[in-house]
Amino acid sequence: MLSPILKAKRRFSQIKPIIITGYSNGHKHSHREAAPAVPPASERWWDGGLMAVLAIAATVLAFNGAQRIPDWLLSGTAYYDVWFDGDSPRHLLHMTDRLSDQRDRSFMHPLFSYSYYVVLAIRSALLVSPYTAARIFMALGAGLWVSLLFLMFRRMGCRQLDAGLLALAGMVSAASLFWFSVMESWGFGSITTVVAFLTALASERRDLPVRRYLLANVATLSVSVTNWSAGLLLTFLRFSWRRAVWIALSAFGTVALICTVNPLIFPTFKLTFPQYAHEYVFQPESGGALHILSAFLYHGMVMPLFRVVSGWDHPGVVRMTVQQMLPGSASVWGIAGVVCWTLLLALGAWTACRLKALRRFRLLVGFFLTAELILHLVYGAEEVFLYSLHWLPALLVVVACSALTRWRYLTRGLLAVLVVCAAVNNWRQFNNAVLFANNPEAVHDRLGPKPPAPVDSGRSSRKRRPTPRAVPSAHASSLIR
Repeated sequence: MLSPILKAKRRFSQIKPIIITGYSNGHKHSHREAAPAVPPASERWWDGGLMAVLAIAATVLAFNGAQRIPDWLLSGTAYYDVWFDGDSPRHLLHMTDRLSDQRDRSFMHPLFSYSYYVVLAIRSALLVSPYTAARIFMALGAGLWVSLLFLMFRRMGCRQLDAGLLALAGMVSAASLFWFSVMESWGFGSITTVVAFLTALASERRDLPVRRYLLANVATLSVSVTNWSAGLLLTFLRFSWRRAVWIALSAFGTVALICTVNPLIFPTFKLTFPQYAHEYVFQPESGGALHILSAFLYHGMVMPLFRVVSGWDHPGVVRMTVQQMLPGSASVWGIAGVVCWTLLLALGAWTACRLKALRRFRLLVGFFLTAELILHLVYGAEEVFLYSLHWLPALLVVVACSALTRWRYLTRGLLAVLVVCAAVNNWRQFNNAVLFANNPEAVHDRLGPKPPAPVDSGRSSRKRRPTPRAVPSAHASSLIR
């Protein structure tokens, strides 16, 4: 009597369970949409090796570029905004001087001051100067950023070749080349955004503990407050609004609690909102919505021809800008790169709307790009290229969506052409910018007409100044041709 029952039980125990993914017969199952499978162990070894190679290449490239920027341009407070409206002297002081008084924007970068201890560790370990230690810190950030890009594309399901080409496109992009070579916070803000994207990809395969979402919110808020939108969107797309609000408030409270300790470590740390922040709303220098959109989509990947205009705060000091320049205006290589990038974005956007997998992740990237574009249409748009590292990973994700479809061979070819064209064009433009930055006479515009003396030396006078002329001096023009 028991023998047939035992045999049936044994057979039943040998049946493998069937995992249902996606949707079937119009009914939604408890399982998620089909997500790309985790690569086998052999491929993970190759992934680790490729990540290491990309990280080393990006680190060497960024450090080589950083060495060519003169120390006097990075350290002199009179040279704010010279390098495409960047504030490298301010961030260099953050990294090298604990008692620096240049922390009036701590509200926008709550925990970035702790980079001081990383730079201090590099100085102590390698016995190098503060400038060299800060350059090494930025170069290591570039290597980490590129390797995380590769990991993100692999987690999306891209093949190794496609993920490598996408990471190479990020490495040779104008945003990476120009902003990892100087002391700025944008690269590390972009790293936190990629961390949020990786968290979203992990949530497509399995349920993550709440602390992972909490850490993603803290990370995106810690370096640049505008990047918190990635952490918030990740949380609200995963949880009910009550739970999401609780996680968001917990992350904000965590960062705020750390900030209460900051004045004890950094005496000049300030949490007050800058009084001149309203002056960055609807900047006339942006050239309008079309120029903002053009810079948002193209300048971070393919560097256009830059021009030299009068500076903001210091008479006789000029600055470089690309805000109102046409995409691909630097060279024939730039035109070819813009064409390839346009086709890749169009194909990626079309396939992203038709994909069935990674639904929550695609929504996160789409909402994040929309939020960033709306923000820069309103605020801080005098030089959109300055912030381009923040959303470049999201644009690359859009392109990566086409590599998950039958269009991957076309995407692969366009990416290969883009990498070559962008590398040649961006490196030439970087050389031109370095040539200009290393010439004190050009930066001070001594051979050209002097700009009128400002009414006030503070940034509060910016609204009372006329729009800077877009005509460079004869000497500066000869440098950038």
